[in-house]
Amino acid sequence: MELQFKNESYYFPDLSPYRFGDAPPFERVLRIGWLEAGHDYQRGAVDDEVMAKLTEIKASRWPTLFHFGLIRGSYSCTLCPKGDRAGCSTELLIQNAEKPGSYFGCLSMIDHFIRDHNYKPPEVFLSSVMKVDLNRPFDAVLSYDEAHLSVDAMRDVYEIHVRRVAGSTAPENRRYRQWLEEHGFWPPREKQS
Repeated sequence: MELQFKNESYYFPDLSPYRFGDAPPFERVLRIGWLEAGHDYQRGAVDDEVMAKLTEIKASRWPTLFHFGLIRGSYSCTLCPKGDRAGCSTELLIQNAEKPGSYFGCLSMIDHFIRDHNYKPPEVFLSSVMKVDLNRPFDAVLSYDEAHLSVDAMRDVYEIHVRRVAGSTAPENRRYRQWLEEHGFWPPREKQS
């Protein structure tokens, strides 16, 4: 199933802040590689070492997980011929090595754009990819939420998640309860009727 945008583009210029609808931009998360047919983009060679590191980042598993923004369906590459389009269903969150507490968000098919469409991301992104420590725990979902939600909003959302995934044994589903515990919000508030 291909994600359909109703007369909307999913192109965003590199280094533009995340923004959805009329919400204010998330200045701590910058977009990288949101390419679409009809929009120009930077082209050039990318080192094999960066491509290898992106492959490792994409293959990351709990407790070091760089995927976030899971959708039903997929983003499809509009640079590919129709009927033979690459796609993805998640985004990757990469720490900005030059600005702690800030991140780059890209479609998880960024390697496809680089390899098959000669896309060259900004140098700050490429150097940040190379500095990712794959041995250090990282949770892209929590980091993304912390970059744009208030603590109160996170508490509300995470209490809902805890109820929704109750009984799940998947370690990544325990992230919400762990965050609530670490912030002194466990046990959760009683549901109001």
